[in-house]
Amino acid sequence: DIFPELIPHYTLDTVFGTFSRQNGRFFANGWGNVDQWLSPDQSKRDWCHAVITGRSTIPPDLDTYSSPLSTGGTGGEYSPPVLDLPQLQLDWRQVTTPSTTDHVVYEASFPSPVPEPYFSSLPEKTKIAHARLMLPKSRASSLTGGAAPTPCVVHLPGTGDHGFLRRERLAAPLLDKGIASIILEGPFYGCRRPLDQPGAKLRQVTDLLLLGRTSIEEARCLLQWLEMEGFGHLGIC
Repeated sequence: DIFPELIPHYTLDTVFGTFSRQNGRFFANGWGNVDQWLSPDQSKRDWCHAVITGRSTIPPDLDTYSSPLSTGGTGGEYSPPVLDLPQLQLDWRQVTTPSTTDHVVYEASFPSPVPEPYFSSLPEKTKIAHARLMLPKSRASSLTGGAAPTPCVVHLPGTGDHGFLRRERLAAPLLDKGIASIILEGPFYGCRRPLDQPGAKLRQVTDLLLLGRTSIEEARCLLQWLEMEGFGHLGIC
């Protein structure tokens, strides 16, 4: 039975769920074509782990593996991957002027740095990443961190987070405190959404894994760019 005070919430959830299903459902096409990436001795479980972490092997027993961070010791032989990051060449274009706002906004587009074979597996519209850089007015004259390094936060998208507007609202109070923001348009969302994808409903499981790996690589490269340009106190959310 439902508690009486929860009936309005339950009714709202039911109505919302009914309308959301009209745009299709998640993973309507099943797993997707995983076999094209599997080596002869690799299972789907191994492949999923490799996509997300960049490693080709996983600990022999994830249930008994102990992390050095959780035990205080050396743990197992497994360690996070160390990957060489490509350097982004970003051509920022200014889209607002300090005379009309209390901050300045730049936008840039760049090929996703996610490695092969994942880059070739992305839909064409998803292969080009888009980012928006929001700087405090005090830094409007320069994209670099300046003499006193400007703090900056990289904002990743949530599920179904199309465009920049929702995260711009999160960036606004940070700008008031002199903290810059880079907002990344997520793979498979907004202007990177495949033409045959209904809204935020990913078509297959492989899309979700590609979304995660691509977002991670793009965020890491943006953080590297910020560091190389002299920004300091970097964060990610």
